[in-house]
Amino acid sequence: MVAVYGAPITDVPVVVSFAPGSSALDASARENVGFAAMFMKNPVGVVEIRGHADAEDGLRGERLARKRAEAVRAALIGLGVKSKQLRIGSHRATTPDGSTAPAPSRLVEFITITRPYASE
Repeated sequence: MVAVYGAPITDVPVVVSFAPGSSALDASARENVGFAAMFMKNPVGVVEIRGHADAEDGLRGERLARKRAEAVRAALIGLGVKSKQLRIGSHRATTPDGSTAPAPSRLVEFITITRPYASE
């Protein structure tokens, strides 16, 4: 596995997406968080979880994006990923590539922000 620091973790073949206006993890999202957790239990360093929201979510989009990232973080911790390995980031009304396309922006992405830490 090779991780490029400051870039999306492309080794995690996981998309965690949400219903419009929601930060609730449905069954598919919980399953995908489980796949991400399996990957993150190996030392990948500190990972930023970036939430995104639709342009139509307007001013509440930033709060919604953060709630989405927090929901994924809580689920990862519940699955055994160390909390010190996870950070929250959020973006209002954008997709990971910066566009404002509606559906792809209802998701979270994982970005490595530091090198792997030593095992405890």
